[in-house]
Amino acid sequence: MAPTWSLTVATTTVVLMMIYQDPVISYGAVSQHVHKISGASNINVNSTHDSLAAAPSDKSAYWNPQLYYLHSNGQFEEVPNGGMAVYYLGRGMDAAGGTLAGPFPKGLKFLSGNNDARSYDANTMTYGNETYPSVPIANRVTFACVDYNNPRPETHYISDTNCPNGMRAQITFQSCWDGVNLIDNGICPPSYPILLPVLFIEVPYAVVDIIQDGGKFVFANGDETGYGFHGDFINGWDIPTLTSSMSECLLANEDGLNFLNTPPLPYPGNDQYKSLGCYTEPTDARALTGNSYSSTTDMTAKAYIGYIGFCAGSIYAAVEYASECYCGSDLNFRSVPAPPADCAITCSGDLWEVCGGSRRINLYQRK
Repeated sequence: MAPTWSLTVATTTVVLMMIYQDPVISYGAVSQHVHKISGASNINVNSTHDSLAAAPSDKSAYWNPQLYYLHSNGQFEEVPNGGMAVYYLGRGMDAAGGTLAGPFPKGLKFLSGNNDARSYDANTMTYGNETYPSVPIANRVTFACVDYNNPRPETHYISDTNCPNGMRAQITFQSCWDGVNLIDNGICPPSYPILLPVLFIEVPYAVVDIIQDGGKFVFANGDETGYGFHGDFINGWDIPTLTSSMSECLLANEDGLNFLNTPPLPYPGNDQYKSLGCYTEPTDARALTGNSYSSTTDMTAKAYIGYIGFCAGSIYAAVEYASECYCGSDLNFRSVPAPPADCAITCSGDLWEVCGGSRRINLYQRK
């Protein structure tokens, strides 16, 4: 199988701006529709690799069209979005059979998706062979209606917006590039000899926060279907840093597969709160009955218990079910230690931190 790897340095990004800019398609001009931009804070209509990489903390930039809800009265409402998760993956092989991807070249600009698509294109295929069969390029776009209690299959269009834990738009970028064609996750044809990392981007939308009154969800490009969802990328990496990160983030096992060497972990605590581990949530009551907060886009124990101090003054604090934070001065006596594996759901705000599980909490106690 082909290697799969991820760069933790590019795991999550926050939304920096919502603006009519797209320096890939509309360089030096105003974009046709609104995008939400994450990554480099110095991005503008004239952005290039050199301008993005000039600041030490400002590197690559990623953006997607903004999602709105068009209410029945004709008013548009922005759908809350806390950022995106960006994965760098090793997929496929080059024309010579090699599976080692090289770094993005300086100046590379990527676009994945078709802004004008409003239906599924089953005819335009990726390049493939016997090992990696061709698949429709339209498969690059998927949507996940997230419901932890009732998991649902992903689709290539917006099929359901009644999503208790948010809706996630996902897009995969091509593994090699000539500046025009969209060659996705098959092998690189002979005319594209260099294999590149595959970008996979997840964009969570808090559709549960929208009062749906008979209107409809629509992207800024006028797309109500989701088939026209797309993503843009400008490479702002320092090339030696990217090359080093690619080599350091691979961990080969005995059967040739490669896995990320740092799994999601619970927040270890800070100078105010210590971690007590994974605990049960009683079936008919809460373990903690003080203040509570829920967010489908930015919940982490590190943020709410560590930095923000949401539970300041409480003896106990906990995170649960990816998106919930609870506080309290007393712990329900029926809440008892549970195996660490029971607390394995990643936080809505950080894919490298776990936030409890189903009826399970990561519990913290004030020092």
